[in-house]
Amino acid sequence: MSGQSPLVRYKPLKEASLEESFESRRKRLLAGALYGFLGGTAFALFSGTFNALTHPDLPLYIDWGEILLVWAGMGFGLAFFGALIGWFTETLKGIVVGSIAMSLTVVAVSLIQSSTQGAISVIVFVAITLPVAACCVPVAWALRWLGERHAQTLGKSNPERTRGIVMLAVIALTLGLVPAMFQRMSSRAESSIRLVNAWLKQASFGETVDEGLLLKSIPEFKLHIGTDYKLSQRNSKIFTEGYDITILFSDGYKVTCVVIAYGDQQPYIRECAAGEIENR
Repeated sequence: MSGQSPLVRYKPLKEASLEESFESRRKRLLAGALYGFLGGTAFALFSGTFNALTHPDLPLYIDWGEILLVWAGMGFGLAFFGALIGWFTETLKGIVVGSIAMSLTVVAVSLIQSSTQGAISVIVFVAITLPVAACCVPVAWALRWLGERHAQTLGKSNPERTRGIVMLAVIALTLGLVPAMFQRMSSRAESSIRLVNAWLKQASFGETVDEGLLLKSIPEFKLHIGTDYKLSQRNSKIFTEGYDITILFSDGYKVTCVVIAYGDQQPYIRECAAGEIENR
């Protein structure tokens, strides 16, 4: 026994170390995917409903189709990046790779959705990738931290393990809820949508409103006055200081009004059209 080669004794230790390393990676990977998915889901759901929840007196439209698209991108996207970040043994390496991967994805998607084309798009891609990567570092660090804490929590006793995982899930959901709060519409957008809502209420009561002349081009609009409707808003396609307020009636009829909201001045309705306002 004393003449046994050292390699015979060392091999099992090396295999055990590799198995332990792989198991740690697997735990971090799965945990990163789980908490990334929870955070992305919370962001998608809350950002799409936050305005309606915080303005119960306004008939705001909740676009569940858009929420589903955001959820598909954010939920599964952050799940992938969380898994990627957790796979690396070194914390710093995982955060750096994850941040760069997120920034490349964000910039690529933004350029695809923009009108930038050709060589200019390549220059823009190269120029803003690193700054965006720096902004992604906190997200990558949070996903890594959650993954590591999850792996540590699994080694604790059952009651403490359950409490720990629940707490980590709450943290992940909170990390998704906080940035979603910044999706709240601005005060000028709120004033614009309140103007259209008040206008519709006045019209439903048969009162004459100043904006009546704007509706001569869409006489069928009068047939829907007094029926249920929902309102949505977004930045105007044709005016930098305005908002496109869409009125979606319960029967599917849609009218979009451009509301100009310049500085501290009272907003006013500039024009309305059936359907969407097109770029001109």
